[in-house]
Parts: sequence; C-alpha cells; structure tokens
Amino acid sequence: TAMVATSVVLIQSLTYPNPEQLAFARWIDVLIGCVVGTVFAFLIPLWKREALAANSASYADLVANWIHAIGDAIRADPEERPNKLAQVRMAGTRARDGRQVAITTFNTAMLEPPTDQLDTGAVGVVLSWIRRASDAAIAAETILRHDWPTGAIASELADATEADLRQAAVVMRSDDYSPELDEQLSRPTALARKAIDQPTGDRVAALMARAEVSASAALRASHQVVIES
Repeated sequence: TAMVATSVVLIQSLTYPNPEQLAFARWIDVLIGCVVGTVFAFLIPLWKREALAANSASYADLVANWIHAIGDAIRADPEERPNKLAQVRMAGTRARDGRQVAITTFNTAMLEPPTDQLDTGAVGVVLSWIRRASDAAIAAETILRHDWPTGAIASELADATEADLRQAAVVMRSDDYSPELDEQLSRPTALARKAIDQPTGDRVAALMARAEVSASAALRASHQVVIES
C-alpha cells in the first residue's frame, strides 16, 4: 500500500509548482497512515487466532468422521457397501469444507499480532499431518469404489486413525482427557508399522496405516498448539 501511494504521490507532484515540497508532504501523510493502520491492527485485530484452535479441532473431527465412514464401508457386506460409500463421500465433502475453514483461519491468523496463548506454527504442523491422513482417505475411498479386496486389518487401522484424530481435537480444545490414553494414542500402532514394513497386498490397509501414522503425528503436534499460561 505504501509503495502504491508513494507512486501516486510522485506522479501528482510532477504537475505541482513545487514538486519536492508536495512529494515530501504527501510522503509524510502516507507514513502517518501506515502507522495508524498498524496501530489499529494491533489494538482492534480480527482475532482469528481465537477461532484457530477450535476450527482446527473441528477439522480433525470431520476427518475422523470420514475415516470412521471408511471403516464402516470396509466392514459392510457387498450389498451394503454402495450405501456406505455414499456416506463416505458426504463425510469427505464435509471434511474438505472443514479444511478450507481451518486453512482460511490459519492464513488470517498469521497476519495478526502474536499471542502467548496459541502457537500458530504448531497449528500449521497439525493441519499438515491431518491433511496427509485425509489424502490417504481419498485414495482408500477411490480404491473401495473399485471393489478392491480388503479385510479386518484395514478397518482396525481406520479405527486407530479415528481415535488419534479425536484425541487431537480434544487436546486442541483444551478439554479434559486421560494422559494414559493420550500417551498410548500418540505412538503409531504396531499394526500400522507392520502394514507399512510388511505389505500384504491390501492397498486399503496400507493407506490406513499411513493415515494412522499421520494422525498420531498430528496428535503429538497438537500438544504444542495451546500454550499453558
């Protein structure tokens, strides 16, 4: 804004009898305007930071709902799977909408004054890990629509991923939770590590394993979001 205003001032000064005097006066006006705008930004900001943790937690819950629907589709009988996949699609749409809200809030919060109650950088890390889990969900949903064979391991991994994301949402909302359960969920399950290290050909299980690893990483990062006062 200052650069544009300065350019306009210089152009106008060319037609003024005393261009140097006009340019200097207008340049001072521009500086004053920038200072006033900056002060007001700090005194009366949009305060998107207050909604950032809540919107990020909501995004985690929406992806958890999506993963839950995928788990139901995996367990469903062949004749029930089309209906379950329709629910998966709706859950995926809501999760993508939730991500857009969280990312928009995050980008706005990055422009606001820092606060000692919320670590915006940690929120970015959490959102990145949740996005990776959702990427795995997209691929798993696509494979299921092509009737790729899968089994109980994939559904168990979906349940573990859902639990990790639910816990991350709880942490970001500063709700009460069990430290023992939190510590357990913060580590990728042995089943996920085995599915990655020893692939069996079940592509859905492999994707859910990667989703679970990402979700547990999101949970670990979520503890850095809200700073204890």
